[in-house]
Formats: sequence, C-alpha cells, structure tokens
Amino acid sequence: MSAFAFRVYVAAMSLSAADYRPRDAEHAVLYRVIDEHLDAFLETAKRHADGSPLPEFVKQEFRDFLTCWVLAHGFARLRCTDCAFERFVPFSCKGRGFCPSCGGRRMTECAARLVDDVLPRVPVRPWVLSLPYRLRDLHAWDHALAKSVGANRIVRGKAITSIVGDPNLSQAEERRFRKGLVLTALEALRTPVNGEDQLVV
Repeated sequence: MSAFAFRVYVAAMSLSAADYRPRDAEHAVLYRVIDEHLDAFLETAKRHADGSPLPEFVKQEFRDFLTCWVLAHGFARLRCTDCAFERFVPFSCKGRGFCPSCGGRRMTECAARLVDDVLPRVPVRPWVLSLPYRLRDLHAWDHALAKSVGANRIVRGKAITSIVGDPNLSQAEERRFRKGLVLTALEALRTPVNGEDQLVV
C-alpha cells in the first residue's frame, strides 16, 4: 500500500477507539494448533520423507506465522498528535502461505492494484494456468521462473455469450473462435514480463 493510500485509509477510520478491536492472534484456532503441534508435524513429515526434512522456507513460514500480530515479537507505537491517544500495533509476518490476515491483505492490495492500474475498463475473463506435476517442483524451487510464469498476463479478449456456444455461429466457427482465445492466452504466456501483473495485447 502506498504512503498516500495508507494516509487515506487511516483518515477514513473511525475516530472512536471503542470501534477498533485488534486481532487476537494467539487465541485463534489455527495459531493454537500450529503452536502446539509444529514440532511433531515437522518430525512426522521428516519420517514420511525418508529422513528429508521440509524445505527451510516452509518451516520458516510456520515460525513467522507464530510471530504475526504478537506484541512480544515487536510492535509499532502510534500516537495521535491531536488527542494524545496511543496504541500498540504488533508487526505482521507478511507471509504468503497460510496466514489468513496477511494473505487477505495481500489479496486485497493486489486486487486494488489490478483494478486501478492494470486492467483496462473492459469486460475481462480469468484464465488459470495449472502446471503438470513434473513441472511443479521446478516452479516451486526456481524463484526467477516462478516470478515470470506466475505473473498475471492480461490479454484483451472477446465476449463469450454463452457457455454452450454462440447460437449465431456454426459449430466450426465456434470452435475456431474458442481456439483463437486459447492461442491468444498461450501466446501471452510466452511473452516475457517483468514479474508484475501486465497487460499483454
């Protein structure tokens, strides 16, 4: 979130301190389950993988989650210059795995950026790339590859009037039309991008 957007967000917040309820991360069910069973889970995963432990970045994701919104692991102290009201805001883990708070914020920020800066003001249709199993490990371990392939490529498309086909087109025309859409999407995948969501014409 940009500094300007953050100031606008803060300015729009209610002035009543009673309206704000900080997230109680340590008492959430997911937090308690991971906190109580993380060591046993890691050991069991290691045994089931013939002694190979989980990748360090996976274990770190779990450990970071246990620090998310916990005051003991660091916080920012905010003070209103007008009324001198103060509040401690715990640091977040900024995780990309399974933290519901950080994942939700990242999803919201990404959606806002797509709407404001990337997507044209035209109807759009999402396409989801599902990698074959043999390529998923390579994609997971190669950061540069994941950043390139995983970036959203926005292509200009044409409206599909019905999921069963356009009644104004013959079966052959309908097939050519849909094949053209797929070829456009495949061509977009071959187009190099800078790792960010990008409009590919």
